[in-house]
Amino acid sequence: MEQRIREVYRNIQDRCAAGIDIGDYCIPIGLAAGAVRLPAEGLTDWEAVRSAALFAAEESYYSRYDSIRFFKANDTEDSRKEMNLLRSIHRDCVGERKHFYLRYQPIIDLQSGRLTGAEALLRWHDEELGEVSPGLFISFLENDPGYNALGQDIIRHAVREAARIRETLPEFTVNVNITALQLYEEGFARMVLDILKEEDYPVDHLILELTERCKEMDFNELKIRVDELRSYGLRVALDDMGTGFSSLDLLLHLPVDEIKLDYAFTRELREVSTNILYTKVLCQAAQEKGIMICFEGVETEETLEFLKQFGKLAVQGFYFDRPMLPEEFERKYCAR
Repeated sequence: MEQRIREVYRNIQDRCAAGIDIGDYCIPIGLAAGAVRLPAEGLTDWEAVRSAALFAAEESYYSRYDSIRFFKANDTEDSRKEMNLLRSIHRDCVGERKHFYLRYQPIIDLQSGRLTGAEALLRWHDEELGEVSPGLFISFLENDPGYNALGQDIIRHAVREAARIRETLPEFTVNVNITALQLYEEGFARMVLDILKEEDYPVDHLILELTERCKEMDFNELKIRVDELRSYGLRVALDDMGTGFSSLDLLLHLPVDEIKLDYAFTRELREVSTNILYTKVLCQAAQEKGIMICFEGVETEETLEFLKQFGKLAVQGFYFDRPMLPEEFERKYCAR
């Protein structure tokens, strides 16, 4: 059976190798796939099967791209624990969502050193399983259709907390990550506006950050969605930007308000001379287009001082603070 599945997958690969022609455009297609053997793996319900298949597909996507990955419950004890963990998180996502919560990491104006906003970061905690690293479940949830309801909760809680902070700091903005699933959802922009109206929160003080998967969308579709958001006055940021032509191309052609350079890029910036040149070009282009640049992952004073050569910037990272619970954030920053 496994051999037959691999043959079917290779057949699909062959058909997709040339891409899809739409009018004058050819859209390339990359594949990642997961599979589960039944009943061989001993999974007893549909949720376990679903979690196992998604787990395998994630492994295919990140480590064996363009090949199919079969889930094996006995590969390692860690793999089985991770699959069960993702199963619990999925159940909570489509259920009461009682184990999810937000932490807030401050965003600082580099020139003045003043707080300008914060990024709302999703976390998950269970009494039995404890605190779970977001690196283990964020990418998994981005493929979960149940995330749309969770995403609404995130936006509502983030702007509700930001509204309290704005009573002391009126210019405060809050950044919230959104996924490709949310962008594809019909009526997403109107849903965001409804939440802002219900919470009496100003539209231009919410920044929606497009995650990595959003950048894998067809560019024309992505641009339509971003244009729609911005037509309502919502602000949009490109998250996890790095080096390369694709990043610069997105900057030049996608109408966004902010670009965030990821922590890996920031950490290695001083060590790679070509990255320094790239950063100068990127910052100059962004500033000419009125786009704010934010460097994530600022962890040392040396990095902070080094970034000042690139002009007007925002910065974010452990040098200032780790992500904090809302009450901690208010005590530290609103008291000032």
